[in-house]
Amino acid sequence: MQLRPPLRAQLVGPPRSLHARYWEGVGAGPSRSCFRYCGVGPVGWLSAIVGKYELLSDPKDKAYDAFLEAAGVSDAHREAFSMVSPSAEISSAGGQWSVRTLSELVNEEALFTSGAETTTRFFGTDAVSVFTVEGSNKLVHDFTAAGKASRTVSEFAADGMTVTLSSQGKTAVRKYKRVA
Repeated sequence: MQLRPPLRAQLVGPPRSLHARYWEGVGAGPSRSCFRYCGVGPVGWLSAIVGKYELLSDPKDKAYDAFLEAAGVSDAHREAFSMVSPSAEISSAGGQWSVRTLSELVNEEALFTSGAETTTRFFGTDAVSVFTVEGSNKLVHDFTAAGKASRTVSEFAADGMTVTLSSQGKTAVRKYKRVA
Protein backbone atom coordinates (compact mmCIF):
# COMPACT_ATOMS: atom_id res chain seq x y z
CA MET A 1 0.00 0.00 0.00
CA GLN A 2 1.39 3.38 -1.01
CA LEU A 3 1.24 6.16 1.58
CA ARG A 4 0.08 9.61 0.56
CA PRO A 5 2.65 12.40 0.85
CA PRO A 6 1.94 15.03 3.49
CA LEU A 7 0.44 18.35 2.34
CA ARG A 8 3.73 20.17 2.99
CA ALA A 9 5.48 18.08 0.34
CA GLN A 10 2.85 19.11 -2.21
CA LEU A 11 3.38 22.82 -1.60
CA VAL A 12 7.02 22.77 -2.69
CA GLY A 13 7.63 24.49 -6.01
CA PRO A 14 6.52 27.74 -7.59
CA PRO A 15 3.76 29.50 -5.64
CA ARG A 16 0.31 28.66 -6.99
CA SER A 17 -3.05 29.07 -5.37
CA LEU A 18 -4.73 26.07 -3.78
CA HIS A 19 -7.48 26.51 -6.38
CA ALA A 20 -4.93 26.15 -9.21
CA ARG A 21 -3.57 23.04 -7.52
CA TYR A 22 -7.08 21.62 -7.33
CA TRP A 23 -7.55 21.91 -11.08
CA GLU A 24 -4.05 20.66 -11.88
CA GLY A 25 -4.38 17.80 -9.42
CA VAL A 26 -1.45 16.49 -7.49
CA GLY A 27 -0.16 13.19 -8.78
CA ALA A 28 -2.54 11.07 -10.82
CA GLY A 29 -6.30 10.88 -10.61
CA PRO A 30 -8.91 12.44 -8.36
CA SER A 31 -7.72 10.59 -5.26
CA ARG A 32 -4.56 12.71 -5.36
CA SER A 33 -6.20 16.09 -6.03
CA CYS A 34 -5.82 19.03 -3.67
CA PHE A 35 -9.49 18.61 -2.80
CA ARG A 36 -8.64 15.24 -1.32
CA TYR A 37 -5.78 16.66 0.77
CA CYS A 38 -6.86 20.23 1.49
CA GLY A 39 -10.66 20.14 1.38
CA VAL A 40 -10.60 22.85 -1.29
CA GLY A 41 -12.67 22.49 -4.43
CA PRO A 42 -15.57 23.92 -6.38
CA VAL A 43 -18.12 23.12 -3.69
CA GLY A 44 -16.09 25.09 -1.15
CA TRP A 45 -15.89 28.04 -3.51
CA LEU A 46 -19.63 28.15 -4.08
CA SER A 47 -20.45 28.17 -0.40
CA ALA A 48 -19.34 31.82 -0.20
CA ILE A 49 -21.99 32.83 -2.76
CA VAL A 50 -24.84 30.33 -2.41
CA GLY A 51 -27.34 31.25 0.29
CA LYS A 52 -30.30 33.37 1.37
CA TYR A 53 -29.95 37.08 2.10
CA GLU A 54 -32.17 39.80 3.60
CA LEU A 55 -31.79 43.51 2.90
CA LEU A 56 -30.23 45.56 5.72
CA SER A 57 -30.00 48.86 3.82
CA ASP A 58 -32.79 51.44 3.90
CA PRO A 59 -35.15 50.78 0.97
CA LYS A 60 -35.71 54.56 0.71
CA ASP A 61 -32.01 55.25 0.17
CA LYS A 62 -31.61 58.31 -2.11
CA ALA A 63 -28.54 56.88 -3.88
CA TYR A 64 -30.49 53.71 -4.74
CA ASP A 65 -33.36 55.80 -6.10
CA ALA A 66 -30.87 57.81 -8.21
CA PHE A 67 -29.42 54.55 -9.57
CA LEU A 68 -32.89 53.25 -10.48
CA GLU A 69 -33.75 56.53 -12.22
CA ALA A 70 -30.48 56.43 -14.18
CA ALA A 71 -31.21 52.79 -15.16
CA GLY A 72 -34.55 53.86 -16.65
CA VAL A 73 -36.93 52.54 -13.96
CA SER A 74 -40.30 54.33 -13.99
CA ASP A 75 -41.38 56.67 -11.19
CA ALA A 76 -44.19 54.27 -10.22
CA HIS A 77 -41.80 51.29 -9.89
CA ARG A 78 -39.26 53.36 -7.95
CA GLU A 79 -41.92 54.58 -5.51
CA ALA A 80 -43.34 51.07 -5.01
CA PHE A 81 -39.95 49.47 -4.42
CA SER A 82 -38.95 52.14 -1.91
CA MET A 83 -41.54 50.57 0.40
CA VAL A 84 -40.26 46.96 0.39
CA SER A 85 -37.22 45.12 1.67
CA PRO A 86 -36.47 42.33 -0.81
CA SER A 87 -34.58 39.17 -0.03
CA ALA A 88 -32.37 37.17 -2.37
CA GLU A 89 -31.74 33.44 -2.79
CA ILE A 90 -28.74 32.28 -4.79
CA SER A 91 -28.20 28.65 -5.73
CA SER A 92 -26.09 26.63 -8.13
CA ALA A 93 -26.23 23.12 -9.52
CA GLY A 94 -24.24 21.62 -12.36
CA GLY A 95 -22.93 24.96 -13.63
CA GLN A 96 -26.42 26.49 -13.74
CA TRP A 97 -27.08 29.39 -11.39
CA SER A 98 -30.29 30.83 -10.02
CA VAL A 99 -30.76 34.25 -8.43
CA ARG A 100 -34.24 34.74 -6.97
CA THR A 101 -35.35 38.14 -5.75
CA LEU A 102 -38.35 37.93 -3.43
CA SER A 103 -40.50 40.80 -2.15
CA GLU A 104 -44.06 41.68 -1.24
CA LEU A 105 -44.59 43.12 -4.74
CA VAL A 106 -42.95 40.68 -7.11
CA ASN A 107 -40.79 37.56 -7.20
CA GLU A 108 -38.29 37.25 -10.03
CA GLU A 109 -35.77 34.57 -10.92
CA ALA A 110 -32.76 34.78 -13.21
CA LEU A 111 -31.33 31.49 -14.48
CA PHE A 112 -27.88 31.65 -16.05
CA THR A 113 -24.54 30.10 -16.82
CA SER A 114 -21.54 32.22 -15.88
CA GLY A 115 -20.35 34.31 -18.83
CA ALA A 116 -23.30 33.49 -21.12
CA GLU A 117 -25.85 36.04 -22.33
CA THR A 118 -29.40 35.54 -21.06
CA THR A 119 -32.69 37.45 -20.92
CA THR A 120 -33.90 38.64 -17.52
CA ARG A 121 -36.45 41.08 -16.09
CA PHE A 122 -35.48 44.37 -14.46
CA PHE A 123 -38.38 46.18 -12.79
CA GLY A 124 -40.89 44.96 -15.35
CA THR A 125 -38.62 45.51 -18.37
CA ASP A 126 -36.84 42.86 -20.40
CA ALA A 127 -33.07 43.07 -20.02
CA VAL A 128 -30.16 41.46 -21.83
CA SER A 129 -27.85 40.19 -19.09
CA VAL A 130 -24.48 38.56 -18.60
CA PHE A 131 -23.72 37.19 -15.14
CA THR A 132 -20.11 36.33 -14.35
CA VAL A 133 -18.89 34.50 -11.26
CA GLU A 134 -15.44 35.89 -10.43
CA GLY A 135 -13.27 34.02 -7.97
CA SER A 136 -14.80 32.62 -4.84
CA ASN A 137 -16.82 35.59 -3.64
CA LYS A 138 -17.95 37.87 -6.46
CA LEU A 139 -20.90 37.87 -8.84
CA VAL A 140 -20.97 40.53 -11.57
CA HIS A 141 -24.20 41.24 -13.46
CA ASP A 142 -23.91 43.44 -16.56
CA PHE A 143 -27.23 44.22 -18.20
CA THR A 144 -28.99 46.57 -20.59
CA ALA A 145 -32.62 47.49 -19.93
CA ALA A 146 -34.64 50.35 -21.40
CA GLY A 147 -31.61 51.12 -23.60
CA LYS A 148 -29.35 51.83 -20.60
CA ALA A 149 -26.31 49.79 -19.58
CA SER A 150 -25.97 48.97 -15.89
CA ARG A 151 -23.83 46.83 -13.62
CA THR A 152 -24.23 45.22 -10.22
CA VAL A 153 -21.28 43.74 -8.37
CA SER A 154 -22.16 41.47 -5.45
CA GLU A 155 -19.34 40.65 -3.04
CA PHE A 156 -19.90 37.89 -0.52
CA ALA A 157 -18.61 37.34 3.01
CA ALA A 158 -19.51 34.85 5.73
CA ASP A 159 -22.10 37.21 7.24
CA GLY A 160 -23.68 38.66 4.07
CA MET A 161 -23.21 40.42 0.77
CA THR A 162 -22.52 43.96 -0.40
CA VAL A 163 -24.06 44.93 -3.71
CA THR A 164 -22.69 47.92 -5.64
CA LEU A 165 -25.06 49.09 -8.37
CA SER A 166 -24.07 51.55 -11.11
CA SER A 167 -25.71 53.05 -14.17
CA GLN A 168 -25.07 56.23 -16.16
CA GLY A 169 -22.63 57.56 -13.53
CA LYS A 170 -24.95 56.93 -10.55
CA THR A 171 -23.83 54.43 -7.90
CA ALA A 172 -25.54 52.93 -4.87
CA VAL A 173 -24.46 50.35 -2.29
CA ARG A 174 -26.88 47.95 -0.61
CA LYS A 175 -26.00 45.57 2.21
CA TYR A 176 -27.64 42.23 2.89
CA LYS A 177 -27.25 39.83 5.82
CA ARG A 178 -26.91 36.09 5.28
CA VAL A 179 -29.83 34.19 6.81
CA ALA A 180 -29.06 30.72 5.44
